[in-house]
Amino acid sequence: MCLRLLIYLFIDFVNDMQGWLQSYLSNRTQSVRISHHSSTPTSCTTGVPQGSVLGPLLFVIYTSPIAMIIRSFQVCHQQYADDTQLFISLNPSDPSSDITNLTSCLHALQSSFCLNGMALNPDKSNAILLGTRQRSRCYASLRSVDVAGCSVSFSDHIKIPVIGSS
Repeated sequence: MCLRLLIYLFIDFVNDMQGWLQSYLSNRTQSVRISHHSSTPTSCTTGVPQGSVLGPLLFVIYTSPIAMIIRSFQVCHQQYADDTQLFISLNPSDPSSDITNLTSCLHALQSSFCLNGMALNPDKSNAILLGTRQRSRCYASLRSVDVAGCSVSFSDHIKIPVIGSS
């Protein structure tokens, strides 16, 4: 009998939370205020209120499928806020198959992003090949990787953002 009561309480809690979140995220408006002037409020149908306590948690929940998709392609990754880096190790005897797998991973991410109102921005994407001089010769034929239908050329250097800097 006690287990049945716990199950009912849990289901009731989940339903309450779902209603609370729906209420929190719907029927919102936004406007711009400069000095003493405000724009006309307009409906806000996506996103979460900036500066909210729940914002970071909801963002993590919203973007968590990214990691599952990347892992399904056996690609290593690192995420910080809205920045994601993908890492692969190339097989010197067949690097093109590894690049093809990375491209497939990026395509799956792009499809998921489109379904969820997000975008993979090729203009903000970088690609770099790292290795010894001898190993780099094996990759001489590799020129770019496809990101969201755009060719991103391999660079000889990239900027890595430092956390906490502007």
